[in-house]
Amino acid sequence: MNFETNWSPYYNWKFLIAIYIIYIPLHILIIKNFIKRYQTSNVQIFKKKLLLLFIGVQISFTYLYGATLYNTWIDNELYRICYPIFKLVLLLPAVFIIVYITINMEMEKEE
Repeated sequence: MNFETNWSPYYNWKFLIAIYIIYIPLHILIIKNFIKRYQTSNVQIFKKKLLLLFIGVQISFTYLYGATLYNTWIDNELYRICYPIFKLVLLLPAVFIIVYITINMEMEKEE
């Protein structure tokens, strides 16, 4: 961080590779766990909620990955202009999906 970068952190390619090392195995584990739970479940409502939760989590991961690219690709002006719009398109559905599922699960617990 310095005056040249407008006091914002500059992430380099090493940081991006470290994110890949963390993100890819975590992503694989989430997909494997989803497939296992989805195939073993016989309840259709649970399958629907699990699928919606999986979609919401995948959108959230895409949002976080895009934020990392936004901070790493400082020279790419097109990405830096388009990403704020793209993140709104991604973040709102992800939040609504996850909140919808958690509210429904809480309501079913009370019944």
